[in-house]
Amino acid sequence: MKIIEFKDTPNSEWDMLVSKIPEATYLHTSWYINYLNAINEKGECKSFIILEGNNPIAVCPLSVSQANNFGKEYTEATFSGFPSVYPAIIQLPATQRRRVARKIFDLIQERLRPYGIQRIELCRHPMSLGFLAGNFEPVNIAEGLSFGYLCYIKNTIIINLKKDERQLASEMSQYQRKHVKRTKEKGLMTKEYRGDKLDIDKVFSDYQAAHFKSAGRLTRPIESWEIMKSLLEQNKATLFVASTSDGIDISYLYCGEFDKFSFGWSQVNVDAYEREYSPRHLLEWEAMMSYKRKGFNYYEVGIKYDSPQLNYIPTEKEISISQFKERYGGAIYCGLYFEKIFDKELFNMAYKNRLEKFLEQNRWLSEK
Repeated sequence: MKIIEFKDTPNSEWDMLVSKIPEATYLHTSWYINYLNAINEKGECKSFIILEGNNPIAVCPLSVSQANNFGKEYTEATFSGFPSVYPAIIQLPATQRRRVARKIFDLIQERLRPYGIQRIELCRHPMSLGFLAGNFEPVNIAEGLSFGYLCYIKNTIIINLKKDERQLASEMSQYQRKHVKRTKEKGLMTKEYRGDKLDIDKVFSDYQAAHFKSAGRLTRPIESWEIMKSLLEQNKATLFVASTSDGIDISYLYCGEFDKFSFGWSQVNVDAYEREYSPRHLLEWEAMMSYKRKGFNYYEVGIKYDSPQLNYIPTEKEISISQFKERYGGAIYCGLYFEKIFDKELFNMAYKNRLEKFLEQNRWLSEK
């Protein structure tokens, strides 16, 4: 077997190899790894592909970063908190698959050992190339349990765009249909931006400014924004913009694209118009319909947070946003997360803290 490093591999070559592995998702692409690397500006990218001859065996997006939690500083295998990505492995017979998977996970730990890694987290997205091609079987999805990882789930809401528009509209909540209709009646129009650099320069600058104003600060490195802008210029993403009848842009929705799958990546409203227009109701619906017309099969609205879990306690804002997302209809798909902590003290501190927070939130638990 031969290993090629992400940092030494042209993006086009990396993505060509990714396209050959049915388990690959958008998280394995060069453009998303570049985005994660930009966020993880003080960390080190350790992503690699394993080849057998010229054929890819596995794609492993991986990074090292520093963390500070529970009053303890330590090194972990994440992109500054965003998980590394579960390896996408070529299709193999069952016995060979288990043998190869074991070698890959051993190799990951071997490559991380020099950095004194105390924790690793991996995430696995449900929309793989195999699934999008209609060849999905629910096999090997939680095999990380066999290699000492603990597994937990985050549900995500995904719309099946293969359904006709009338059915998709009927599957939205009555509340959502009403707001989409009302927003249309107020004369809001939707525009799409991709490919044309001159158009993109101005609208992307406005989109960034709206984000900065809404957050009150720069929430991530400028380089990550530049990567998102370049994806628009390369026709690998679309920025949807809602405008008033007199041409004022008041809401922005940036969407990523991978094969026949699209996803809402980043959304922001201009605060001064949000209460009057509630623009996101219409904007996200129009984005879905645009992707449907273009032949995309799925659109991901986003993570569904509702009840406290041992591994994560959602904020009130996250719960509120999730309730909004649910109103579009859609089905719940499982995103799997795998965690392995190598330091006994860190494990004890992490799970003690999580248990305390979980018990605080779940007041329905009897104390008897």
